[in-house]
Amino acid sequence: MKKIIIISLLICLLLIVSCTNAPDSVETKPGETESTEENVIDEPEPVIEEELETTEEVDEELSEPEPVVEKDPNLIAHWEFEDNAQDSANNYDGTIKGNAVFKEGKIGKSLYFDGVDDYVDFSQDAIDKIGSLTNGTISFYFKFESMLDKQTVMPILYLGVDEKDPDNIFIIEIGHFNEQSYGSGPMLDPDNKKLYVTWIKNNQDPFLCYDSNINFEENKWYHFAVVVSDDGNTGYLNGVEMTNRHYNFGNSKDTSFLDDIPVKEKFMLGYGRSSYMVGPDFVYYKGYLDEFRIYDKPLSSIEIKEIIE
Repeated sequence: MKKIIIISLLICLLLIVSCTNAPDSVETKPGETESTEENVIDEPEPVIEEELETTEEVDEELSEPEPVVEKDPNLIAHWEFEDNAQDSANNYDGTIKGNAVFKEGKIGKSLYFDGVDDYVDFSQDAIDKIGSLTNGTISFYFKFESMLDKQTVMPILYLGVDEKDPDNIFIIEIGHFNEQSYGSGPMLDPDNKKLYVTWIKNNQDPFLCYDSNINFEENKWYHFAVVVSDDGNTGYLNGVEMTNRHYNFGNSKDTSFLDDIPVKEKFMLGYGRSSYMVGPDFVYYKGYLDEFRIYDKPLSSIEIKEIIE
C-alpha cells in the first residue's frame, strides 16, 4: 500500500514539473493565422485611374513633333537679316562686309548700310544659281538715306562684271545721272530719287530699263518687287503694280531676266555700279534692307500682297 502511495506522489510531481516548463501558447481558432505587429505589411494606396490618364495625356502632348512648315519650292533665296545674312530658303548665305549692323526693321530686324564700306557679298554658287534664272521675282523692303549729292546712284542689288570688264550689268538702284549735264561737267542729280531697274550687256546702252516715275521719300519704308514672266516684265510698289512706270529703254513686253546678262562675276547687295555713261565707279548704298527674296517664278499680284501683309 505504501508503494502505491509513493508511486502516485512521484507521478504528480512529474506532471507539475512538465506543466511549469511548457511554452506559452495562444489559442487560435480554426482557419486563423497567428500574427504580430512586426509582421504587419502596409497595403499600397489604391491607384486613381483619372490621374494616370491625365499623366498619359500630358506625355502624349510633350512627345508630339513640331508641325513641319512646308518649304516653298519656288523660293530660291530668302535673306531675313535677323542678326545674320544667312539664307533661310537654301544655302546661299551672304558675307557681310564693312561695318553693317542690324537694327529694327520692317519685320523684325534689318541690315543697315552706312554708305561707306558696307555691303553683302555672295558666293559663286549663288551667282550661278540666281544668275541662271530666265524669269522670276525679286522682292524686298528698303529705306534709304540719300547720298545723291556725292554720287550718281545708290545701288541696292548688283549682278554683273567686276571693275575691269566692260558693262554686263543688272542693277536695281536709286537715283540717276543728270542727262542735261552729260559731257559738260558734274552729272550729279540729287533731286532724282526714283528707283531704276536696268539691264545692260556687252558694253552697250541698256537694252531694258524702267524707273518708278516718282521720287521716293527718305527714311520711309517701301516694298518693291520686280517680276519677269513669259509675257513681259513689271514692278510692284507696296503690293500695287506700277502701271505708271517709265521705260527709258525697251518696253513691258521684254522678257529678259538675270540669265540675259552674259558675264556674271559679282552678286552683291548695297554695292555696285551703273553703266559707263552714268557712273563707272563702284559705290555704296546707305540705308536699310529687309526680307530680301528671290523666286524662280513670276509671282502674281495676290502672292506679292501675301508677302507684305
